[in-house]
Amino acid sequence: MFILTATLIFNPSTENDSGFSTQLDRAASQFVNRNAVCETRSSRSAELLARYSDSILKKNAKVASDDSDKEAAMSEVITIFKFIDEKDVFMEFYAKLFGNRLVKEISASEDNEETMIKKLKEECGHEYTSRLQKMFKDIVVSRTHTEEFKNKTRNNNSLKVDFSIKVLTTGHWNYKPSNPFILPIEIKACQDQFLQHYSQKHSGRKLTWIFAHSRCEVKFFPKAEQANFFIFTTTTHQLSILSIFNQKSSYAVDEIRSLTEIETENDYLYKIIAQLLKTKILTSSATGSELPSGNDQISVNEAYKSKKKKMNISQPIKQETKTESDLTVKRVEEDRGLATQAAIVRIMKMRQRLNHNNLITAVVEQLQARFTARVPLIKKQIEILVEKEYIARVDGERDMYEYLA
Repeated sequence: MFILTATLIFNPSTENDSGFSTQLDRAASQFVNRNAVCETRSSRSAELLARYSDSILKKNAKVASDDSDKEAAMSEVITIFKFIDEKDVFMEFYAKLFGNRLVKEISASEDNEETMIKKLKEECGHEYTSRLQKMFKDIVVSRTHTEEFKNKTRNNNSLKVDFSIKVLTTGHWNYKPSNPFILPIEIKACQDQFLQHYSQKHSGRKLTWIFAHSRCEVKFFPKAEQANFFIFTTTTHQLSILSIFNQKSSYAVDEIRSLTEIETENDYLYKIIAQLLKTKILTSSATGSELPSGNDQISVNEAYKSKKKKMNISQPIKQETKTESDLTVKRVEEDRGLATQAAIVRIMKMRQRLNHNNLITAVVEQLQARFTARVPLIKKQIEILVEKEYIARVDGERDMYEYLA
């Protein structure tokens, strides 16, 4: 990386000159936050660094294959992270990708995950990484829930599938509840039994199911009499569609919609069917159309062949991935407004009276560890707090505010 190379090349000749180091830091900050990728969105560098971190910490990482390589790569990430202005954007994307690794169980190592959290904590403090640590705790506690549930059902032999659960705390995870649809009978039985088990242990708590992030493993026998089979990792919606083909081998698309009740808004159901057609597990009577229509006949491909015995077909719908970055940035902007209000209240509570310019300066300084607070944003939040009567303008004194207890 340019910053690392520059440090290695110039430090010996400048004998660690502090003036040179300061200028190098300014140049590095300018390069990291004002480069070509930031022209479309100023926070783009923060997002890309979070995604690079994800590529390091995933299983089968191409960037760093062993632990020593990962350690070096994580240290490089932290070096660049120090220069990132919008650290809140980095954390929002990092937390989203971190959660994805935990839920899908695709982390290369929990030790590496903890090391990265520790490095971020050393840079920005406990509060910055507290959400990540709480997410980690949810996964650990969920293992206990799963083990207790399996032991209970193993004794009465009531489950027909290998079922595991992750109970996530609302607020730590930015997951939306799934729209209702008809679950396969086997999965519905697991859901009902777990709800009963959980409510007995934790009365008063409400569970909301997030099927969009659930994954299933299903065996596919192209012909019932064949011993040969394939194993697919699917989404719950994909499984809902595939499971109905256990009753008969062919359905019209409208029948699939009726039997699964998967939403059709933004062509969601039709896009899932198109995914399954693309994998050649299912076939369609129609040819040439990108998305199936209501009268198209969808059938099981009894002639299915593949060199791979096990495949992951649980890819997200393209429409979901397209707007992901925009939604994440929008969420960060909303959080910035609240963080700015909190900073203003803390400062005014401590100082009691403060003029406008000094308040702006104090807010910028207090928030600079998370992001660079812009003056228009601060002014807007001051007006909101005046309306809410947290602070007030002092009569007869221009640009002076006072704290209202």
